[in-house]
Amino acid sequence: MSLPLVVIVNVSQESNARGTILWENAFADEGRIPFYVPDKVPWSKLIDALDMKWKHECQSTRGLNIQAKQYLANKLFGYTLPPNSDQPVSWAQFNREPLHGRNFTFWQWFNGIMELTKHKLNQPLWNDGLIIGFIGKVECREKLLPQPMKHFLLRYSDSEIGGLTIACKADKISDGGDVYNLQPHSLRDYNIRALPDRIRDVDQLMFVVTADNIVKPKNEAFGKYYSTPADNGSKSCVDGYVRTELMQTITLPQQTGNQLGGGNILMGGSEHASSPTTPVTPICSPLDQQLTPLNVTSSPSSIPSVQQQQDSRHPSINYDLPDITDFGQAAQQQTSNIITNGSTTVASSVPSNMDYDDTLDFPSLDMNEFLTRSMH
Repeated sequence: MSLPLVVIVNVSQESNARGTILWENAFADEGRIPFYVPDKVPWSKLIDALDMKWKHECQSTRGLNIQAKQYLANKLFGYTLPPNSDQPVSWAQFNREPLHGRNFTFWQWFNGIMELTKHKLNQPLWNDGLIIGFIGKVECREKLLPQPMKHFLLRYSDSEIGGLTIACKADKISDGGDVYNLQPHSLRDYNIRALPDRIRDVDQLMFVVTADNIVKPKNEAFGKYYSTPADNGSKSCVDGYVRTELMQTITLPQQTGNQLGGGNILMGGSEHASSPTTPVTPICSPLDQQLTPLNVTSSPSSIPSVQQQQDSRHPSINYDLPDITDFGQAAQQQTSNIITNGSTTVASSVPSNMDYDDTLDFPSLDMNEFLTRSMH
């Protein structure tokens, strides 16, 4: 008989096929009935198989430590188990039923981070212990909070398959600082710009906490993996073109009076406020605004008289029209002319003080001629 194989028709089935082959190779008995595989295996055997698989795929002597094994048990069962536990694990738990609150299975998540780690860009970082990886947000917070600002660590994302995130301590919300988990990046992102270069871009990430719980300056830990020297002055032009380079930035919440508002963009060690000269104004409902009534004190001399209100024209301007208060009188002085053309009647009111064409013979003027002459 040959080694187990699975035929797939699409690359999206590759992860499930690898899980089937792993289960078959690890837990099938010698001399078994063909195609018979146990449905449940002890957790101790499964975690040992995953440890061997990890070392083989990542080509590393650094496998899954105690912390990683406990983390994986908690991810699968929802609670921590020792590595030697005989708690049964079914195939459905392993690669059929999605994890709690997720849309992927345990094996799909594990295979995703394994593919991420074994890549040539990240494998050296794993071998050097720079990627802790298997650590939850709560444990990550407990590890970083006692540290000074600008300390960070690398961990695998809980919510994305094949995602790696940077957890860092910054001082943007409280005086004592807080721990933030940056947006996860996948292998596709690291093919565009490698992880060491992304870390170098941001000076708010200065000291990395390793898997051995040792703190190292980032240039000491990642310096040999930087893709380009820090000084690119000698490479400013390539084939006549000005050289450009992608830079990573991070945006953290900014502290305000009610902890609402914008954020600061942190790039290359400098803090560039999104609007340094514009204060952040919280959006609130008009009902929430407290309006202070105006105290107006008036005296008889401060109230303009009726004559002052009527005579509001500027003394240095010659007005062609009478004062607005005389409009009533001007209307009485208008002359009404009735122009009759067949069944059409047009009323024309012309003020007596306005000039008009005396050559127009209104009573005998045809309507079409009237409109034509008016347009010219």
